[in-house]
Amino acid sequence: MAYPIFKIIKRPIFWILFLALFLRLGGIAYGFPLFLVKDEPALIYGALKMAELKTLVPALHQDEFKKVLYYPPGPSYFYLIGLAPFVGIHYLLSGLPPFTDYKNTLAVDPGFIWLIGRVFNAFFGIANIFLVYLLARKLFQSEKAGLFAALFLAVSFYHLQLSQVVRHWMPAALLIYAVWFLSAKIAAGEGGSKIYAAIGILLGVSVGGINTASVVGLVPFMLAHFFRPATTPFWKKIVDRKFIFSILLFALISLIFVALYPYGFTRAEGASGPSVDVVQRLSGLADKSILGLIEFVWFYTKLLLRYETILFVFALLGAAFLFFKRNPRWVLGGALFVVLYLALLYSFFNPIPRGLIFILPLFAVFAGHTADVLWNKLVALAILQYSAVLKYLITALFVILFFGWQSVTDFRYDWLIFQPDTRLEASAWVARHILEGEKILADSQYLRIPNTKEGIKNLERIDSGALRAADYARLRFSDELYPKPAYHFLNLHFVSRDSQERKISDAEFFRKQGFRYFIVEYDYFDRRDLDPRSAALVRQSRLVARFDNGAGQKFETATDAGGEIATISLADLFRIQRLGKFVEIYEL
Repeated sequence: MAYPIFKIIKRPIFWILFLALFLRLGGIAYGFPLFLVKDEPALIYGALKMAELKTLVPALHQDEFKKVLYYPPGPSYFYLIGLAPFVGIHYLLSGLPPFTDYKNTLAVDPGFIWLIGRVFNAFFGIANIFLVYLLARKLFQSEKAGLFAALFLAVSFYHLQLSQVVRHWMPAALLIYAVWFLSAKIAAGEGGSKIYAAIGILLGVSVGGINTASVVGLVPFMLAHFFRPATTPFWKKIVDRKFIFSILLFALISLIFVALYPYGFTRAEGASGPSVDVVQRLSGLADKSILGLIEFVWFYTKLLLRYETILFVFALLGAAFLFFKRNPRWVLGGALFVVLYLALLYSFFNPIPRGLIFILPLFAVFAGHTADVLWNKLVALAILQYSAVLKYLITALFVILFFGWQSVTDFRYDWLIFQPDTRLEASAWVARHILEGEKILADSQYLRIPNTKEGIKNLERIDSGALRAADYARLRFSDELYPKPAYHFLNLHFVSRDSQERKISDAEFFRKQGFRYFIVEYDYFDRRDLDPRSAALVRQSRLVARFDNGAGQKFETATDAGGEIATISLADLFRIQRLGKFVEIYEL
């Protein structure tokens, strides 16, 4: 048994995947016990809500699920299955308490569930890297091309970020590149019924994660099927049984996901259902233009040039090598894939750095080909045939030159994400400097301060919709088990704008109610995103503590590790000392 394991360890791909996993596990605990990554709670809370309501059909309890899940339900089904054994083990290790007590404890501190969810996502990223290795090796019939492609993606800055948080982009990318790999097998004449069926299933399941994934995933499949080496007439390929069966599987699984949770396909933008959502999105196309698309593409080009320079340049070179020296089919297919994807993203969404996750693996494949070509030219130099030392030296320089700097950037990011976020520092400051039970006012999206029962009841009086599951759970805790230190905490961010407290901009109003401190959290240095009423309260208060990136200079926006650092330069990445939004604590 040890011999096969030893053979695996000797393979270079093992060490590339090990490096990738090491980098991705470096930051998975970021932000705990706070939940600082936007959209992350939705996918896991969707799974927990299924367990709570004992249902696999969110559509039967749509009003309940609307409160927590605003995405298609595919990833939530995975986390429901994947997390269940770990929750069971945690329950056993907790001493088998009454289920109600355990549920309350879990509502207040579910951090271990998020941690496991992030580990799952890290392994999705590793699987994506392995698929890229297989794809490049298959397309170019070269082990080194596969290894270089895997290494490019292993140290990719944006791939690293999206591998460390629970978001649906990485699982969707994994599904799409599984389709790419299977399509490459079809193109090579290896496409049997099982491969066609697998592609239909993968595309259908991708609809349950990100709708766009299934559309662009059709590109490699269609190209491989209709242009595979065969003497079959084109029209017969259209009525091919395997092809029709694959498309039917894709359509059936897609419809099942829509039926299971229609609201998830509206992306919570006010539409009453998928059909209405489609109409609203199509009507938005009137505002789109060719110039707008060019600006959209330039946005992503700048991101790639900023943090993925070598990968981007090598990908372009690899595409050029293939186009002029070999069969250009996959180059044209890749270009169609990228253009269609960016066009869809521009037409129906907005420019976001995490959108790169669908095209980075493809770029890594082409970049791997470039590195393979350059490497073969290097080792062919006559001088290297006479000096083993020189050969090893050239090898080291080659790896350092093309992968070293990116690795340094990755480790710097991991160091930053390992540091306490500004909101964690603010929370720790409160615990050290403010007496337990004091009344604290806040306007903060992510910062949480343990609330007293009196504070929770006061919040319920003001706006019952502002309460969270943790608040209801705390009300059921006995005084002996109540989390400490706790404060009378009123977070205006979650209070309805129709409530009296949300309309007040006079600090004296809150002083008379006994509030002594006011905490604000914002994105822009000039506080332009802060609610005007909160800004007015700030002007009437005295600053006692401030938490920022620690670089001692004015950044226009906060650098927040929501899975996609992109707003700062590479130099600034090495200048800042911590991540997080601007947080200020005032004395009213």
